[in-house]
Amino acid sequence: MTNTTLTIIHHFKIAFVVNAFICSLFIAKEARAQEPVRVTTGRVQAISRFDENTPIFEEGTGKRLSKEEFRTLARTNFSGYRLIPDINEYGEVGFYSIRLMTEEERQSNRFSDRDPGRRPNEGTLMPELVFRSIDRKEYRLTEQKGKVVLLSFWISTQKPFWSAVNNQKFTEAVAPFLTNTNFLSLGILPDSKEALRNAMETETFAFIPVPDGNGFHRKLHLTRFPAFAVIDQNGTIAAWHYGSNFDELKKTLQRVIK
Repeated sequence: MTNTTLTIIHHFKIAFVVNAFICSLFIAKEARAQEPVRVTTGRVQAISRFDENTPIFEEGTGKRLSKEEFRTLARTNFSGYRLIPDINEYGEVGFYSIRLMTEEERQSNRFSDRDPGRRPNEGTLMPELVFRSIDRKEYRLTEQKGKVVLLSFWISTQKPFWSAVNNQKFTEAVAPFLTNTNFLSLGILPDSKEALRNAMETETFAFIPVPDGNGFHRKLHLTRFPAFAVIDQNGTIAAWHYGSNFDELKKTLQRVIK
C-alpha cells in the first residue's frame, strides 16, 4: 500500500449497522448484556459492546429514556432516529444520545459520527485518555506529564491496510527517541489482542500496541490514517501529522523533546 494517507469512507455504513443491531438488542426479550457487535468493512473489523443498561438520553432535553420508552421507539420508527455514542476516556461508549435524523441523512441514507472540526486542535490540551496496552498496562495521559507522548493511530495491521515499508520508515523516524526516558510512544489500533500478537511475529513496532482502539479513533474524530499526535511535556498537542511524511514527524519530535 503506497498511498500516503488513507481517508475513512466506510464508517457511514458501520454506523447504520450498529444502530440496527442496538435496536434489535432492546427489542429482544432475552437480550444479553455486553453483547458484542462485530462490523466488518473490507477486512477491518470494528468490535463494540452494548449493554442494555447503557444510558440513552434525548438530545436537547437531556431526558434519560427508560428501556420501555426506547423499545417503543425501536418498534415504531427507529429508522427515523440516530443514536450518537459518547466515548469516554477509555475509548468505550459511556452513553448514547438520540435524536431525529435530518432530512439530508434520510435522503442519503447515511451519516457520520466523526466531525474533523471537533478534533482537538494543536496548541490545546489533549483530553484525558486512558490506554490499556496489549499487556494490560494502563497509560493515563494526565500521569505522563513531563514526558513527550507520541500517539500513532493506525487502521489495522492487516493487509491491505498495513504497509511494512511505512512501518519501517516510521520506526526509523522514531527510533532515536525510544531510549529517552521522557518519551512514550503508543500505537492505537482497532485490531484485537490476538491479531496484534500475530502481527508482532513478523513486524517490529516502534510503539507500545494498544488493541481494540477504534473508540479512540471515534472520540478524536479521526478520518485520515495513519494519524500522529505529538503531545508535549505539559499535555498540550504540539502537532498533528497525517500520512507517511515521517521526516516532518521526526522534526517535530526533535523540536519538542528536550
